Amino acid sequence: MIKKLSLIILLAITMNVYSQDGELLRHWDSNANLISWSPDSAYTVFHARFELPRPGTLNQVDLRFSGDTGRCIIYLFGHEGGTVYPSYIQPLYEIPYGYLKTETGETKYSVYPDNVFLDNTQFWVVVTGMTPGMNLLMDDVKREPNCSSGSGGNNTYMLTQSQTAQISGPYAYAIDCYFDYESSATSPAYLKSVTTDKGLKDDIKCKTMAAADYNGDDYIDLLVTGNLYLNNGDGSFTDKTSDAGLSGTPASNIFADMDNDGNLDILFVDVENETQVYLGDGAGNFTKETLSDFPLDLGGVNGVSLTDLDKDGYLDVFIAGLASPWPQPAPNYLFYNKGSKSLEFEDKTNQLVKEKWTNSEYPQNPNRMSRGSMWIDYDNDGDQDLFIPNYRLHPDEFYKNNGDGTFTDICQEEGIDISENTGGSNHGTGVDWADYDNDGDMDLLLCQFAHPRYIAEGADHRTTTVYKNKGSKFNYSFEDTYDPEAPNGGNGIELEETFSGGTWGDVNNDGLVDFYETVYYGCKFVKLYIQNTDHTFNLKTWEYGIEHLTTGEDAIWADIDNDGDLDLITGYMDTDESYKLNLLENTMAADNNYIDIKLEAQYGNKFAVGARVKVYAGSDVYEQEINLGRGQLMQEPYRLHFGIGKNSSVDMIAVRWYGNQFYKEYSSETGNTFTINAINKLKQEEGSNINEITNEIAGSLGVSSYPNPA
Repeated sequence: MIKKLSLIILLAITMNVYSQDGELLRHWDSNANLISWSPDSAYTVFHARFELPRPGTLNQVDLRFSGDTGRCIIYLFGHEGGTVYPSYIQPLYEIPYGYLKTETGETKYSVYPDNVFLDNTQFWVVVTGMTPGMNLLMDDVKREPNCSSGSGGNNTYMLTQSQTAQISGPYAYAIDCYFDYESSATSPAYLKSVTTDKGLKDDIKCKTMAAADYNGDDYIDLLVTGNLYLNNGDGSFTDKTSDAGLSGTPASNIFADMDNDGNLDILFVDVENETQVYLGDGAGNFTKETLSDFPLDLGGVNGVSLTDLDKDGYLDVFIAGLASPWPQPAPNYLFYNKGSKSLEFEDKTNQLVKEKWTNSEYPQNPNRMSRGSMWIDYDNDGDQDLFIPNYRLHPDEFYKNNGDGTFTDICQEEGIDISENTGGSNHGTGVDWADYDNDGDMDLLLCQFAHPRYIAEGADHRTTTVYKNKGSKFNYSFEDTYDPEAPNGGNGIELEETFSGGTWGDVNNDGLVDFYETVYYGCKFVKLYIQNTDHTFNLKTWEYGIEHLTTGEDAIWADIDNDGDLDLITGYMDTDESYKLNLLENTMAADNNYIDIKLEAQYGNKFAVGARVKVYAGSDVYEQEINLGRGQLMQEPYRLHFGIGKNSSVDMIAVRWYGNQFYKEYSSETGNTFTINAINKLKQEEGSNINEITNEIAGSLGVSSYPNPA
């Protein structure tokens, strides 16, 4: 978080006595010679970049000058989107500091920021408007960049800028910063990389990942870019790829019961120029079939999401296309499963009716560059709706299910993915839905790639935001929690240039879902945001030990060792700048309780995809929906994990089973008891039809009720 305050310009003469407030942060060598340097007179802006070792409050900045008398302006910038020089141009103070140098030779000037808290990986001290003949000093020690990447650039400690160019140097400006740090020097590093320790390979790509219990032993297994891993029952894994007969590298892999026999199958999309399914028997054995109704060589697949649209018990498939060949937008597809055991599908893509839009780059191409997808019942009507984030400033798509087999794109109508600058769209890169404010409806985490320099120029680039679902009282419309005029967007989410995917998960089991965001490109780093009780967020990446992690497209939360907290299945950037599998074990041991819910459907699709579960614990109510295929080629577990905070018991669980729309309450009155800090299984029984229940019951489940609590 960065706090930005107004301050008058300070013009001061050189003083001989300085107070030093806090712990020193210095990148220059105090034993080295101090020199001045500028390529030529055109370079008038001097950037000093600082690596923040841990979150803290900046109290004092000391700058050293030489040369003639004169004046200059001093700015303090925060993270600036993680770029290699400040291009977002959002100073921590609306009015900068001014320094009047009244003596020739070497001088020192101190500024004293007021209440500037920094928690990201870098910040900047920038000097500009310096009188000719006056110099900003630096050391003469050559050093390598703090971070160097072919895709993300070089993070040096100094850079000078003209109106048309920037030049980085190997030195460091003689600037000292003093901090009151929030924590000890060592991070608790709650998320620890255990990939190889747990029997997983750390050299397989993490482009598509799925988590589910495919053999029914209540431990989460993994499927990573065509590699199948069986959980051994202790959070470690055994490679079962060859035993299962799997081969090839699919664009997407997912655990899904394609023939609705109650056993999880494995779906490979776009592998060896076809789509394949490995039919499972529940005991770890698989039989390969080819789905001949899918196009050959789909190309550009970047999202796969399944649900039972016609409620016949068989899963239908949506495929999101990015580009093929790059940057030609690839098509999206919607395939309906015809049912029975035939594994036949029908192309019904034309049911998705888009808002009219013309691609200025390829006006003859009607497709948009899609980076992910997800089905969700956003309006609590029992039907599955579809959200598609689109890249390259192509408008996102948000398809409302009309209940008659047709869909209407309501994205623009709902005010989603509309920039406040010109009204255009942004770089959508990921999507997840959750009831983040526990008010009974699903809210949208929309991940967005955003170039800071274009934001400063007024272009259509915005960072990640949360769209709050306003519920039935407002016809399930949305409120953008992002405020462009407020520090960190008003919701606590800081600008990061290369956000890719993002995923909700209650990391500390306090009953409020948090979220993790992945990034593209080297020297760009992931972010973990912990939710506050006012539904804003605090950046806590350092505390979890992942402040310098670069990952790739997306990630999954799953409790892989059944110890009651969510572990993170993500990526890391290898030396060749490819993204590989990275399993991070959650070791926080938060003093909160949880309950896991596993649904066993008897009617409709057997893994209850689309079902809605509501947990009542004391005065708190928590809600989740079972989804299949999220964001950029990810699959979360079917088993739902609820943090319940300090609640020591669960009073009732309500389930809206999907398909036949039966609603059932489970409590002591129905002979059900629940064990907290454990997995609880609920088997479907006939209950009230959702169309016949009272408004009171409907309201308790969040089904088209009024009023919707704030």
